[in-house]
Amino acid sequence: MGRHRSILASSMRHGYLGYRVSGPLYIHVSRHRLGELFTSDTQFTLARNPDTVVRSDVAFIRGDRMPRPEEHDRISRIAPDFAVEVVSPTDRMPDVLAKIARCQAAGAPLVWLVDPAARTVAVYELDREPRTLREGETLDGGMFSRGSCCPSRPCLRNRGAIRHWRRGTLLW
Repeated sequence: MGRHRSILASSMRHGYLGYRVSGPLYIHVSRHRLGELFTSDTQFTLARNPDTVVRSDVAFIRGDRMPRPEEHDRISRIAPDFAVEVVSPTDRMPDVLAKIARCQAAGAPLVWLVDPAARTVAVYELDREPRTLREGETLDGGMFSRGSCCPSRPCLRNRGAIRHWRRGTLLW
């Protein structure tokens, strides 16, 4: 049996940032029929014996990897292809980084770490060094982009909120 960890409730900022990330991604994923996007309520089993189960603020599984429909009413048995973690003031960074490492060890090829206090997005890709983007830099959509990307500057407002950049471009 795995080790149980208590998680503190998320802040309002955490909630609206998660929504602002997932909304535009949902539109993009749906429009291009890329797969399924999941909210923070969805649990993903990353390992067994001991069980390692995580929830990400936003997660995605490609259509070709989606489990059969009869498995949709249970905890996911596969790691997401993409996950977004939004840092809350109550988060301990070593715990967040360990969670990202567990996701990638289970095969998640792309994880974004949104840090509203630092106004950065750290991009974790398998077999690459993580890179941290600041305002004015370009956040590539990776598997989602289909040739589009969005600059991080317009996405992070003074209070760290994420907003729409322009029509037709992947928004995170």
